[in-house]
Amino acid sequence: MTMETFHYSSLHSLKEKASMSFSLAQVVPCSSFAMGREQGETFFAKSGARTKYSSFLPRTTTGGKMRCPKRTHVTPPTMNEDVDTSEDDERPFSTSTRDETKLINQTTSSPPLSSLSTNKIKRKERGTCYGCGVGLQTVSASAVGFVSELDYETKKKNKQLDLLLCSRCSNLSNGQMINAVVGQGGQKIESGLITPEELRETLKDIRGKKALVVKIVDLTDFHGSFLPKIRDLVGSNPILLVVTKCDVIGKRFKVENNDALIEFVLNECAKKRLTLAGNPIFVAARKPGSLRSNNGSDDALRNRGREDLNGMRTAVLTTIRERRGRDVYVVGSANVGKSTFVREFTKVLRMEMGNYFAPKKRLPTASSMPGTTLGVISIKAFEDKKSLFDTPGVFLHHRVNSLLNGDQMKTLKLGCDLKVYRAPVTQQQLQHSSSSSSSSSSNSSSSSSNNNNNTDNNSSERLKNMSFDWNGLVRLDILSAPETDDLNTINVSFYGPKKMRVFKSTIEDMQKHADVGNKTCLFDDSASVQEFYQSLPNLRISKEVEISLDDYEGKDLSISGLGGWIRIVRERNHSKYTNPPGLKGSIILRVWSLPGVEVFVRDVMPI
Repeated sequence: MTMETFHYSSLHSLKEKASMSFSLAQVVPCSSFAMGREQGETFFAKSGARTKYSSFLPRTTTGGKMRCPKRTHVTPPTMNEDVDTSEDDERPFSTSTRDETKLINQTTSSPPLSSLSTNKIKRKERGTCYGCGVGLQTVSASAVGFVSELDYETKKKNKQLDLLLCSRCSNLSNGQMINAVVGQGGQKIESGLITPEELRETLKDIRGKKALVVKIVDLTDFHGSFLPKIRDLVGSNPILLVVTKCDVIGKRFKVENNDALIEFVLNECAKKRLTLAGNPIFVAARKPGSLRSNNGSDDALRNRGREDLNGMRTAVLTTIRERRGRDVYVVGSANVGKSTFVREFTKVLRMEMGNYFAPKKRLPTASSMPGTTLGVISIKAFEDKKSLFDTPGVFLHHRVNSLLNGDQMKTLKLGCDLKVYRAPVTQQQLQHSSSSSSSSSSNSSSSSSNNNNNTDNNSSERLKNMSFDWNGLVRLDILSAPETDDLNTINVSFYGPKKMRVFKSTIEDMQKHADVGNKTCLFDDSASVQEFYQSLPNLRISKEVEISLDDYEGKDLSISGLGGWIRIVRERNHSKYTNPPGLKGSIILRVWSLPGVEVFVRDVMPI
């Protein structure tokens, strides 16, 4: 019997139609379901039972082949049952048959989606910026994640929302400093901004996952960016420590053969009670290695030398060895170089390791503005389909770069190459007003003798009363020091961004200028410098510390978030060192900084 032999126009009742259509669904063999989709739908539509027995239609599997669905035995309706013949309801079945049909639909249909699955689908349909990970929107141009409606609709139609870059990331890539986090540079809560608590909330899922955590720490701000309570975020997952920005120290610094620096980092980790997966790795992500260049193909780059100039190859190999089939999360404080590390990581995977699963384009946006990354960004970088995740930075309010706005950071160029400034020995800036008045007396002999006496007095108190102004962000007062020590015997050096300037005066002059409330530079009258000083808040006392000068080791005063430190150390075998052997001496310092900024006293970093 074939389907062509049936003439449904000859059937005289709906009951017969229903009975006949149901019986056909039972007697038609599986081979008959190999017909095309259109023929099957036409057949069941003609039988009047399409809406009720759509589950019997042939289904396609992967590859386009037809298969016979699993048949479920259902008792057909009897001819004596009442049938609703209304045009609004085309289903000629009784209540009992409807219940049976509900059972069929429940067994053949997919289970309902949970609320979590629904949210994931909505987020997927909405799309995220591949540069910062924030959700896309087309409403407010001043809010994060903004894209034009035309671009959004075009990509959405082609199912390419993951290829969109928001306008903020585009501007950051072109050198602009656009803030998106509440509290950065004193930014108040506004619509379109994200709070630090919301950024931290995106990291809470790491605790419940089996992953390798790559913790990024800034070498120039080691203590300020260390995150001592990282276990609260990542749980018991293994931690691999990567120290970045080694290239800003200077050309003398070498990534390899830094045993003293490795020992220094391990001692600091032991003090924080942090167990690491292997030794710390030092990288210079901005420094081009021998295999990476802006020009040349991948094959040409791989055929060059095998030197690991910036330490990235060591970081990649160690990560591959330690991850053991797990995902990798890159975490750290804000503005420590996480996105830059991720970008270089994928380049090394692709160019040097031959892993073409690692993407070459559409990588996370990297900039010097804290809070560039606003969401967790997943990158399919490994051959086993595991992911490399770039995460938002943890905002710490005791850091200088969390208190400065974009224009101020751009003026100072925080994160650029460091410059070492050693305080010079100049007598003119340290002489009191009495010495200048005595030098103008009519008697030349008495004037010269007075000047000599003042010079002798100042040489004994030269170090004690000094005060240093570090570009309006830090002020260092030397309250007490051995009388026989001066700047020839005590080395006071400032390690910081090359745009920051150091001014030297006495404590009295500095304090008198501060008490007046005049937020200007005491030594530079240029309009740009005065404008910068006026944009800063008043300095407050951060810490008073006593440093022993007898062991010749010295101490570093690390300013959190500044990317620099102050070094106090006694010179060895100096010709002007007049303290007799065995005499104990120490120096007492008072450090002023921006409100809330923390100052760490540490051993001298061996660089």
